[in-house]
Amino acid sequence: MTMFARVLGLLLCLLFGLVASSASAQSETPPLTAMVHGRVIDSESREPIGEAEVVVVGSASRAYTDEAGRFVLKGIAPGTYTLSVTHMGYAPLRRVLVIAGEAVPSLELQLVRSAVRLEEVTVTPGGFSFMGQSGGARQTLSREDVEAVPQIGNDIFRAVNRLPGLSSNDYSAHFGIRGGRHDETLILLDGLEIHEPYHLKD
Repeated sequence: MTMFARVLGLLLCLLFGLVASSASAQSETPPLTAMVHGRVIDSESREPIGEAEVVVVGSASRAYTDEAGRFVLKGIAPGTYTLSVTHMGYAPLRRVLVIAGEAVPSLELQLVRSAVRLEEVTVTPGGFSFMGQSGGARQTLSREDVEAVPQIGNDIFRAVNRLPGLSSNDYSAHFGIRGGRHDETLILLDGLEIHEPYHLKD
């Protein structure tokens, strides 16, 4: 009877040891996670879409597609999620994602082109309208201004070419206003038109 009690006690100790080691092993086993991968493409041209944002809503998993449209999401626990894909110029895509194990088939996500609506823009003619009269800003140069401009001989025509909207070169006193030719500029002296005024000082 004593020998039987010892054997029974030894068996019970072994059984409790196996149960404890099994529980410890189960507690040390990392939780099951899955890896989701796939491609994001254009629904019409079937071309890959790069830099698209792929997010698993409700988790910290987030990725961006490469030039080939591929993406990889790691460490997703089993469950049901919503997969969100966004990219500028395309309508946002949402898809239900069910994770039941480690093996998840490759996904092909198709985005539909969508025009981005901008705010209304109203265009009105400015100070330089081609279709009507406009009041341009008046520029005036005094004698002191002309003498202060770095030039040769205090030439008025070489002085005015430094005003906004005028262009000239270093070889001639001719200047153009807003891309026009020098002979398209009206020059008046005491109300009289001067056709070739660039040697007026001579």
